[in-house]
Amino acid sequence: MTDNLVLQTLVTLLAATVVAFYIPDLGSRHGLRTRLNAGLHLVMAAGMVAMVWPFGTVVPPWLGASVFVVAAAVYGYQILVPERRPSSSGLESHQHRGALLWYHLAMMAAMAWMYVAMGVSMASMQAQRHTAMALRAATSMPGMSEPAPPAGGASAEAMTRSLSGWPAVASWACLLLSVVALVVFAGLLLKSLTSRGSGQGASERRRTAASTFMAAVMLVGFGLLVLP
Repeated sequence: MTDNLVLQTLVTLLAATVVAFYIPDLGSRHGLRTRLNAGLHLVMAAGMVAMVWPFGTVVPPWLGASVFVVAAAVYGYQILVPERRPSSSGLESHQHRGALLWYHLAMMAAMAWMYVAMGVSMASMQAQRHTAMALRAATSMPGMSEPAPPAGGASAEAMTRSLSGWPAVASWACLLLSVVALVVFAGLLLKSLTSRGSGQGASERRRTAASTFMAAVMLVGFGLLVLP
């Protein structure tokens, strides 16, 4: 998605923070759904890191999209079949609120779309590269070892990823969703840290912080996808 070391490092640090916040939810004292949701967010963080580093290219876009379609389906199931066992300790309240389940479903779906959009973008780049190579071959002079540059003066290697039409619209919608999520969760986190009467315990604040950093990761990811 990018070869900018600063952005790669930023995404990695944000994702690592998300992992650090969700690891405590893998403990046995939490319910099955809380542990499952934490695991899905660890996969989500790993997926974002894989997208920005070269080693991530070993993951086919269709495979990444499939994983997060399944993750979105898990949240869809939790919405349709609410947790019947009440949480006496309140440790699971953040994960099981209806609105948050819908948000998590949307984020997993957005991750699936990000992989799809990356596949579309990669296919577009390959098509442009092949076209440029064909133009070079067609416009090269017989007997010349170095082909003439393609029409327009742009080389195939200089071409950048681009999305147009409905893929671009969908990607911009995901970017805007990430902006809204970041503002909302950052506000909730700030409120919980500054207000004694916020009613949030340490676990609740930790999960709110995790959601804040995850929204930031998604914002950077979709920004890299749609912005020039």
